[in-house]
Amino acid sequence: MDLRTEYAELFPFLDQTTDGLSQRIEKLLTAKLVSPAFPVQIRVKTWDSIAEKIVRNSLTLNSVTELSDLLGVRVVVQFRRDLGKVGQLFRENFAVLEEEDKSQELSNSEFGYQSLHFTIRVPDNWLPDRNLVENLIAEIQIRTTAQHIWASASHFFQYKKEADVPAPVRRSIHRVSALLETVDLGLERVLDEREEYRAGISDDHNRKLNVDLIESILNRSLPSDNRSHSEDYASLLADLSYFGIHSSGELEALLVRRLAEVLSQDEEAARQLEASNSEAFNLVKERAVRRAMSTHTGLVRRSLQFEFPDKWQQLRKKKEFPGMMAAMAVLLGKQKTANS
Repeated sequence: MDLRTEYAELFPFLDQTTDGLSQRIEKLLTAKLVSPAFPVQIRVKTWDSIAEKIVRNSLTLNSVTELSDLLGVRVVVQFRRDLGKVGQLFRENFAVLEEEDKSQELSNSEFGYQSLHFTIRVPDNWLPDRNLVENLIAEIQIRTTAQHIWASASHFFQYKKEADVPAPVRRSIHRVSALLETVDLGLERVLDEREEYRAGISDDHNRKLNVDLIESILNRSLPSDNRSHSEDYASLLADLSYFGIHSSGELEALLVRRLAEVLSQDEEAARQLEASNSEAFNLVKERAVRRAMSTHTGLVRRSLQFEFPDKWQQLRKKKEFPGMMAAMAVLLGKQKTANS
């Protein structure tokens, strides 16, 4: 069988593999508490790209699956420190065949493409049909958002190395490269200062609320099972301000007054949903079984609803609340309509 025919026959399998691979990688990132700047990107190399690579590099292949970049994975992270976390994640979960840090190829005075590259073997149990292909290989690129901007722009300009750049343009290119590196370093500084602030949070009940202070209070006051990886503390801060809760002491007092009632209601909602065995239950089965339907921000909003029922209804008219309880209300409403 020639390579083009093999590729055409394998493509549906490869395309299906990308879906499962992206979902599994995103789960690994979530477990490592890494938030990608964009969803994980995976592509199957096109036949035209394969043919061009074979000619350009004078390759002799028995199968297209011998190509290390037949499957390409891109993980774009927000911060430089996440590069190391994600790199270690791949070392722990994959058979790494090759590893390369492209930034190490540049001298201190050079600009250019920067990413971590891993060539990995895809686990057989991740494949939709493990009997169809053995030892499937994928290439993984890991880069920061700033590095991604540079990679995308340099691909357009075809300025991958300094020698590629016309002399009149070189000064501007250096300036852009320096700015993007400054962005990366500046974000790292923000993270450092944020961590320093969080470490110094005290029990001062008069401290004005901010998103980091809210997160700290909720993490120590509410059950960890209810916490979500995507809590919207900024939106909650605006809601608390609407109800006249501006300090850490006021938020803590609210939780002391209402938390037992809120948690009891949350547990009962989970119990009823599990007993219904409905479509809604299947969508949130994991949280229902843990009796933790509401997120941390959802529990606080439920406390606000109990504490300020009239004002809560006014706010409900103004906007649709995020969080698990609002979603559950919609789902349960649909289920009730379908059964009636």
